[in-house]
Amino acid sequence: MTNIVIVAGGPNPDLSWLFDLDAKENYYIGVDRGAWLLKKAGLPLDYAVGDFDSISEAELKQIRQYAREFEQFPPEKDDTDLELALLKVLSMTEIGSVTILGGIGNGKGRIDHLIANFYLVYQERFRNLIENIHFLEEKTSIRFYLPGDHLIDSLFQRPYVSVVGLTPLDKLTLKGVKYELDHIRTNHPCAYISNEFLVDQDFILSFEKGIVGVIQTIDK
Repeated sequence: MTNIVIVAGGPNPDLSWLFDLDAKENYYIGVDRGAWLLKKAGLPLDYAVGDFDSISEAELKQIRQYAREFEQFPPEKDDTDLELALLKVLSMTEIGSVTILGGIGNGKGRIDHLIANFYLVYQERFRNLIENIHFLEEKTSIRFYLPGDHLIDSLFQRPYVSVVGLTPLDKLTLKGVKYELDHIRTNHPCAYISNEFLVDQDFILSFEKGIVGVIQTIDK
């Protein structure tokens, strides 16, 4: 399995997660400005992709020299830079986790970019990646789930957890959290926010139809 690390172009992504990783076990993709951030931090850069309209010519030159593989696209294109990165991931075999830094913004950056990134899970071409994708920042984690039974691990020390139905859902059940649900059906996307993990209990999420996003945060 190859674990993918994508650094997107959002403001101030938290790269501290990356310094404890074994570079040999991960494949690093820098998306537009994210490629420059990887280079500046001295982290690996296996693939740099984007239109690179948010960096200077001097920075772009350094990225070209630093990246193992470089691909530049015109600003006028059908795919976002992050979508281009995920298309690269789809071309790979035995994909493990796909961790995306700089895709949430942590309250900064453009809201339309955040929405576009969140809506990636609706695209049929990325369906096989839905449960691999993990948006991660200093205080926020977002993962996505397809129907089934899922054990949700607590990522932060004392996190709050929200379950967001991105579609209508059938038989949504939450166990092992402060506010449990039992076989709920929703006819439209619905968010169950500000739930809490319980000490020494496993959080089990299950549902039979739809797509769910699970958001963990240390801020209530």
